[in-house]
Amino acid sequence: MRKKLLSAFAGAALVLSLTAGCQTAPPDITSDQAAAFQSRVLAITGAVADGGYAAALEALTALETELDAAAAAGSVSFARHQRIEAAMTAVRADVQAAIDAQAVPEPEPAPIPSPAPAPKKTTAPVPEETTPAPETDAEKKAREKAEDEAEDEARKAEEEKKKAEEKAAEDAREAEEKAAEDAKKKAERDGKKPEAPAPKSAPTDAPAQAEVSPSND
Repeated sequence: MRKKLLSAFAGAALVLSLTAGCQTAPPDITSDQAAAFQSRVLAITGAVADGGYAAALEALTALETELDAAAAAGSVSFARHQRIEAAMTAVRADVQAAIDAQAVPEPEPAPIPSPAPAPKKTTAPVPEETTPAPETDAEKKAREKAEDEAEDEARKAEEEKKKAEEKAAEDAREAEEKAAEDAKKKAERDGKKPEAPAPKSAPTDAPAQAEVSPSND
């Protein structure tokens, strides 16, 4: 409806503006110039009817340029120029209003909330068996090096443990010997003298000496 009213108004306003006063003498617009303007008016009317408001504005601008040139050349009187220009200004305002109306988007209807879907029962996914990637040469060398180092550390720890046990046993033995020596010295200090050795007996093979008594003779 808006398009039809705008098209009728544009055509009527410009056509009446162009044809009015054509029968006066002298004419305020030449017939050739009026025919040229009429062609422009029809182009504007058709563009507005088809909804081509941008094209209608371009046609109006071209018509204004031709109108000014015709007035300067004397093909259009000053009074007629003013009437046509006023009509084009009114048409331009309506066309611009239609363009602005198209630029405003219509409000979208509020979305209707849909009911929440029932929760679905899901089963836990079964983990897939993965095949380990083959060991690279660098990884193999690193693993073997780590194993060798671990073995060296274990061997060193075992040797240290054995040395510690041997030293502990040696310390215990020395302590036991020292305790026995100290006990012996203490017993000697407390008065226990060592027994004297037994006297040696005379040898049995020595010659027996006979006692000789002096004679009275």
